[in-house]
Amino acid sequence: MHMRSDSNRYAQVKEDEYVIDPNEPAHIKRLLSEVATFTRGIIHLCALDTPELPSFAVDLLRDPRCAVNAARVSCGSALHVIQALIAESQQQPPRLWFVTRGAQHVLQTEDNLGIAQAPLLGLTRVCAIEHPDLRSVRIDLDGDGSENISLLANELFADGSEQEVAFRGGVRYLPRLVRSSRIAHEVRPMRANGAYLVIGGLRGLGLLTAELVVQRGGRCVVLAGRSPPDTTSLIRIEELRRRGAKVNRNSGGYCRCCSGSRPLEADRFARLTLYAAWSRLRQVLDDGGADETQLETVRDGPSTKVQGS
Repeated sequence: MHMRSDSNRYAQVKEDEYVIDPNEPAHIKRLLSEVATFTRGIIHLCALDTPELPSFAVDLLRDPRCAVNAARVSCGSALHVIQALIAESQQQPPRLWFVTRGAQHVLQTEDNLGIAQAPLLGLTRVCAIEHPDLRSVRIDLDGDGSENISLLANELFADGSEQEVAFRGGVRYLPRLVRSSRIAHEVRPMRANGAYLVIGGLRGLGLLTAELVVQRGGRCVVLAGRSPPDTTSLIRIEELRRRGAKVNRNSGGYCRCCSGSRPLEADRFARLTLYAAWSRLRQVLDDGGADETQLETVRDGPSTKVQGS
């Protein structure tokens, strides 16, 4: 049985074919309930419809909000499928396969990643941890080669235990931890005559990063975040100032502080260089499990970061 997307309707056009809106949770729930008795697996291919580089990069430059559409295409239906299966509470739920193309950095020579599919990787990795009973698998294909079909089919029918697989040039790659041969480098002090921008720096790990910057010699930090600091964070920020650091706070989203009418209050930092070695903490969504996550949260986060960058 397979499904194809339509703008707004739900219909069974053949015995084994449905037309639905993949971004409509009610359609997903209805479909899964109607085919639950004979469904053994779900193969999610929607991420393959996201734009590829360089076209996606061009679109981002023209309108950063296209990141919202990319997240909706790659994550919308996936989130609805996950939540529908959780709500069903089946004793043996169907296995989930999420398919991407060129979304992971596997080989050193790769420089054209499918970044529009990245939100799906994060979402499904969390799903694998929170709901191991779904036995979710991420399969990353290589380009547009015709061999992808046979490689994908072989992986699906093998029904193995690996949670993450990538194919490059017909070779199957698996993630493994190996001991690094790199020698730890001496920690260099921060530049006292430069400004360091810490995105997400008004609380938690971001503020801890700012404290490390000051501890290692930095004397000017710009803290940007979507929410204002709480009382504890304000005390820690004042402590940085007592230690001789200049601290500038910008709340309400770092895209605003980078592109507003007075970006980063340039009049106060005109003589300082804003170094490219800024800290851009990875996004942590609102506290809650996959069953509570809202599409708007997943969708809007990447847009904010793209606009800020």
